[in-house]
Amino acid sequence: FLLSKNCIAVGDLRAFALLRVVADEAELLTIATRPEHQRQGLARALLASAHKDIADKGATYCFLEVAADNAAAIALYESLGYGVTGRRPRYYRRADGTETDAITMTLHLPSRQQSDS
Repeated sequence: FLLSKNCIAVGDLRAFALLRVVADEAELLTIATRPEHQRQGLARALLASAHKDIADKGATYCFLEVAADNAAAIALYESLGYGVTGRRPRYYRRADGTETDAITMTLHLPSRQQSDS
């Protein structure tokens, strides 16, 4: 998977993000930060870098899913310009058997011409 020309991985041992680009759309597949490195701006920096990379590959939108009860992640995505576009009821099942919805979010990426000017 990581060898695919459509896959973008950014990060290091502290935090990473994995995205996939197909046609003009990208999807954030996963993002993670080690607990001892959280709240230091790493995820924000990774996503900013990844947004440039996926735009360079022709993506005009980036999509993601996030658990509805993950307020910190939702706040991060909203601060980066993502907007809520949908909800998937009871999408995630926790180890204890509880369920939570998935929120789908979308970011419109600036065109390469806009970002070059």
